Amino acid sequence: YTEDQYDLPYLYAYAYPYPEPFEAPPVPEPAFWHEEGWRGVIVRYEDMEGIDDPEAMIETLSRKVFSVLAPLLEG
Repeated sequence: YTEDQYDLPYLYAYAYPYPEPFEAPPVPEPAFWHEEGWRGVIVRYEDMEGIDDPEAMIETLSRKVFSVLAPLLEG
């Protein structure tokens, strides 16, 4: 990670340790997988601009991302 990698604030989530071998499961947009230097799910601030109800969007997106990440920790 370098500080200039994302110019604006962002949200992120991750699970640790990831199972090996690891295949990144799909995540809901506007989230995406970051895999250079560290592995996690990113949502850029700029991708949330213009949302009518950002609090509800973040809450819904957080629940969906959790449902993707939680099964990675089982086992």
